[in-house]
Amino acid sequence: MILYSSGSAGIFLLSILLNLRAFRRREVLQLNVCERLKTRSEIQSHMISLVISLTSVFLAALSLRLAPWAGMIYFLMGPLQGIHWTLAGKRMEKLRGKEDMGSELRRQQNGVDSVRAATIVLPPIGT
Repeated sequence: MILYSSGSAGIFLLSILLNLRAFRRREVLQLNVCERLKTRSEIQSHMISLVISLTSVFLAALSLRLAPWAGMIYFLMGPLQGIHWTLAGKRMEKLRGKEDMGSELRRQQNGVDSVRAATIVLPPIGT
């Protein structure tokens, strides 16, 4: 169990580092507000998984009496991830609502009709 949990902790740590690099380069990558929030939420999600993996390593290494709990602790991953992504989804929906209102207001201020802006004019066939 120590080997399995150490390996999973390593994978989650690597995922955290990759997402942190992307988040630090958010200006270069031109991430919008929703993408920034999603990247932060992914970092938090991997941190939850990393803590569970490290707790499993700790329990397996501590004593043989606690060794069965080292595997059972992974059952916490589902509920904790579910709670995390439910809250993250609510934050994303709230943010999208604000972005939609802002873009509609900008369109109105610029006098752009959303139907006209989305219409594609094709040349007549046979010319």
